Amino acid sequence: MKEKKRLERESKPKGIDVPHPRPEGEEKPKTNKQIKLEYIKNVEEGQPLIIDCSSQQLLSEEELTSLCRQLGHCQAANKKAEKPAKLIVTGYSGKLKEQLTKVGAENWGIKLMEKHYLDYFEKDQLVYLTGDATEDLVEIDKK
Repeated sequence: MKEKKRLERESKPKGIDVPHPRPEGEEKPKTNKQIKLEYIKNVEEGQPLIIDCSSQQLLSEEELTSLCRQLGHCQAANKKAEKPAKLIVTGYSGKLKEQLTKVGAENWGIKLMEKHYLDYFEKDQLVYLTGDATEDLVEIDKK
């Protein structure tokens, strides 16, 4: 048995990887570039989700750091989602901008906008979600 394995090793050309045959019907794995391009396309087609950070000045340093971490978690979860949302952060300025810039948020695939969300979007086209809501969101109308 050992002799057979040794002969197999010696018969292979040195320094050349022999490709393993892919089972019939199995697709070639996607490259990182293909995965990124597909994600970008899916995000553009996704449901817009605005994260309003305009009241960041009311947060303590600890709370601001926590918010930045939470935004990172949102992006990570969105990236893994079958149908990712089009994440938009408004109020991206001041200390929030400083902290998120340090961790490379400009490269996350999130749209970062400095002004208040009402400077960019019509109020009657939005559903404002809050932890204080008394009604459950049951359906989203993608307009």
